[in-house]
Amino acid sequence: MNLFWNNWKPDCFVPRNFDLLGAFPEQVRASSTSRIDLRKVKTMKVFRDLCIYVNRDNTAKFIARLEEKLSDGWIRDADAEKRTVKLINDDFFYFTCTATDDRNAALLALMRDEQTLYVSNIVPQEPLRLSYDQYNSILEEFYERFVRPVVEEMGLEASLSSDEENIENWISEESVKKLKKFSVAANKSTGSAHPSDLKRWFDFIITVHHEHNNLDVSRLSGWLIEREHWPEDIVHELAMEYEFAMGLLNFREGISQ
Repeated sequence: MNLFWNNWKPDCFVPRNFDLLGAFPEQVRASSTSRIDLRKVKTMKVFRDLCIYVNRDNTAKFIARLEEKLSDGWIRDADAEKRTVKLINDDFFYFTCTATDDRNAALLALMRDEQTLYVSNIVPQEPLRLSYDQYNSILEEFYERFVRPVVEEMGLEASLSSDEENIENWISEESVKKLKKFSVAANKSTGSAHPSDLKRWFDFIITVHHEHNNLDVSRLSGWLIEREHWPEDIVHELAMEYEFAMGLLNFREGISQ
């Protein structure tokens, strides 16, 4: 059986018949402004994260109780779990929901790490893309209706992250200014191809590296697409450049990835 890989939330395996482009944000094209206003560029919509703090010994009990709570078109997809186990050793639990007036049909994947169960992805069943609001709405329903009651019954804890993040959670204000400077001045159809744009792009990357900021390629890509309205194909090229440059700089300083 073929499995596909979602670059946006990269730690989730899902069975076929589910479109892995689903979790990629909608692209909005608009003209940029030449004025840098940090108050307008810091916050961005993000996919919410759900983590359940349950140890391995209680995982089976938690999943069983969770399955008992499912209703209104939600079921556990045990067949998909069995197919995945044949290919990888990690623990995955799959839940699907049917389409209603308020939600898309989708598959939700729970993955086990050392300390938690967490939702690694939600993938639409039809060949369409989930917006941030659509993705987060499905996650919120799953949490409020099923996860939260079981967590309370078992005396566990769970956390649901915000649907917005501030770019300064990841990089300094100086790095934000340099990123915005590049984005405003660059030709969005050519990325960093022009020498002047490349110089500004390198200046941003070097600053991020020097400050050891916590900006991974998926966050950078999401910010460029959602907040700065860059075309996805150009963002893909910039993401590869960013990842290569950071890897090279880290290698030069002997920093392991």
